[in-house]
Amino acid sequence: EIAVEMLKDNEPIDKIIITPNPNMGVYLEWSFIRTMFWGGKRILQIWLPSLHNLTIDELKAILAHEYWHFSNKDTQWLSFTYVMGNSLISAKNSMPWPSQHKDWEWSLVTLIMALNPAYWILSLYVRLYFFITNWFSRIGEVKADVSAMQLYGGKAFRDWLLKISMNDLI
Repeated sequence: EIAVEMLKDNEPIDKIIITPNPNMGVYLEWSFIRTMFWGGKRILQIWLPSLHNLTIDELKAILAHEYWHFSNKDTQWLSFTYVMGNSLISAKNSMPWPSQHKDWEWSLVTLIMALNPAYWILSLYVRLYFFITNWFSRIGEVKADVSAMQLYGGKAFRDWLLKISMNDLI
């Protein structure tokens, strides 16, 4: 019942990428605007050594976890939060700040830069933005974990996490 509900709105994965980077996940590929409004190509990225010694049920639990992200539209929001986060960091880094100059000395200009309220407000906003988006991302991961456990059992889920962690460590 859960599997049917979770997968009913999901299209098949468009591309599976075997990567040299120790990471497994899903994302949408295309331009930001197209991804936000119409979706994109569904990509499953797998680091091959992570799959070493997994059982079929453990692999199914992984795929259920990753498909949950598509079903919950996490991949569309990830595109937005990634672009927004990069824009905020670029804006913050482009603002003048006295400590960014190696040979600065205290003067009226550096004092004005240090007291710049726009810098402090933006700095606070960037911290708050990443705190909130990371919090929501973590909630999404927990929900995906729960759905994988409901579909394939706690043992398959636990063994999958242990094996992947060990494979990634080695």
